[in-house]
Amino acid sequence: MCVPDEFSKVIKAKFYVWLGQLIRDTSSVRRRSVHIYSSPLSRTGKFLFGMLLQRTKNIPFQYPLLGLCLVHVVPPVLLLPAACCQFNCSDHQLLTGSGDSTCVLWDIESAQMIQSFHGHSGDVLSISLSPSESGRVFVSGGCDRCANVWDVRTGRCVQVFQGHDSDVNSVRFYPSGDAFATASDDATIRLFDLRADRELAVYKKDSVIFGCNAVDFSLSGRLLFGGYSDHAINVWDVLKAQRITILYGHENRISSLRTSPDGTAVCTGSWDTTLRVRSLFVMRSSCK
Repeated sequence: MCVPDEFSKVIKAKFYVWLGQLIRDTSSVRRRSVHIYSSPLSRTGKFLFGMLLQRTKNIPFQYPLLGLCLVHVVPPVLLLPAACCQFNCSDHQLLTGSGDSTCVLWDIESAQMIQSFHGHSGDVLSISLSPSESGRVFVSGGCDRCANVWDVRTGRCVQVFQGHDSDVNSVRFYPSGDAFATASDDATIRLFDLRADRELAVYKKDSVIFGCNAVDFSLSGRLLFGGYSDHAINVWDVLKAQRITILYGHENRISSLRTSPDGTAVCTGSWDTTLRVRSLFVMRSSCK
């Protein structure tokens, strides 16, 4: 769920068309129980990368955003489910986090592994690349309750952050790249600072008892959005660590959440099979 400004209209028109056409026209999709479960957008906005789960193999594919044809199919080199993937700073490299406790940087054209990242002791559930142009640092979270910070060039884990009591379902860098947030099944969101090498804040309330599955910041970094298993979106003040409001609308757990690049909207995906886009201008007005 990643939308660049200049391609926002194209994606809305094209993505659902080919995804729907793929499922309708390919009878093997239903027979073999293929699931499309991760589809990050490249930073240039030209390509959409999808992960198909078919039995025990991942079948990655890449679609051009301005056409309906399949331009490249990566061989099924991943033998365990990759829970997350994200383009690196170019259209040619992809980061994946997998059920084998590793992260891997891939060359898409050759389907060759460029670098592997070992350090987690459980499934990797989420990754987030630093917003800097270099793309040299990323953070990962997983079932070992840890968030690991990695150097892409060396493959080394340079920092490990702990504090959660359950799986880390989602990680997301702060807009400046100096900090990141983690969302967990323990019903909390935590903010960690890279330079201080410590936890800065915990976002929780006694009334919030369900796990948080997805997290993202507003464009300014002042607001923090968390999508929870009780179908709600909690909106937090980053500096005060206080909840500002709750957004409702979904009928099942929220599984993904992203704010738009221009900071005007937040989009959520849910197990109720819907996507919902909310205007942040309307939300701010209702909070006053």
